[in-house]
Amino acid sequence: MQGTITTTRREQVAIHTYTSPESGLAVNTHVIELASQLLILDTQYGLPFAVEAAEFAASLGKPITRVYVSHAHPDHFFGAGVFNTPVHALPSTRETIAAAGDVMLAGNKAAVGDFVPDKVTVPTIDVEPGVEVIDGVRFEFAAVTQTEAEAMLIIELADEGVVLAQDLVYDNLHLYLAEKHLAGWRTSVEELRSKGFSTVLPGHGAPGGPELYDYVLAYLDVAEPALANATNGAELKSTLLTAFPRAGGAGLLDIQNGYLFPTA
Repeated sequence: MQGTITTTRREQVAIHTYTSPESGLAVNTHVIELASQLLILDTQYGLPFAVEAAEFAASLGKPITRVYVSHAHPDHFFGAGVFNTPVHALPSTRETIAAAGDVMLAGNKAAVGDFVPDKVTVPTIDVEPGVEVIDGVRFEFAAVTQTEAEAMLIIELADEGVVLAQDLVYDNLHLYLAEKHLAGWRTSVEELRSKGFSTVLPGHGAPGGPELYDYVLAYLDVAEPALANATNGAELKSTLLTAFPRAGGAGLLDIQNGYLFPTA
């Protein structure tokens, strides 16, 4: 297996976090194992890693009943078709993928070829924020806006002390800043921290605890003036690499620079 599995166990649920290697942007697919079924949150960017995550889920011997996509960035939804299960997302995420997913795929196909799938799987089932009990476990689905993405689904398991925070939180990787919602991102992280979850499952990197909030906030403190003052992508990348020399995910800096500083 090229990716890694980290398992978070609680009394009524086990969450298996598949993390792709850096060539897959260290993105996470969370396999939420309940008594009789599996739920999937996010589906990878690279096709080989989506297949690995799906094969791991199959090894658990329970049916996948739902796939959730947290937000409309390709590293979280490109692999959805591999799971062959209805895909759930916030309405705005579904609409964005329906409208722009094929364009995103075409651009990525041109860059990386068969590393990404041949077809976009558009979510068909809307997620409405609120509480739902699934297999006896209380899930709270929450939407945050103007953070790393315009809209993002997070899943709170308050009874288990676990939050699946997705790209609201990274673990020691460079953040993706291309949408420039840094103030809103900071506010949402602080609000989530106030809820007191002991275990935080990020969208990129290894699961952790509240220290992940501190990392993201410290990164945003550096990134905000760096983004405001940089005149080109190389300058921004250099500033962030210097400030966070031990952070992984440098490839994300190159991807975001393509959006922040497009060539004529």
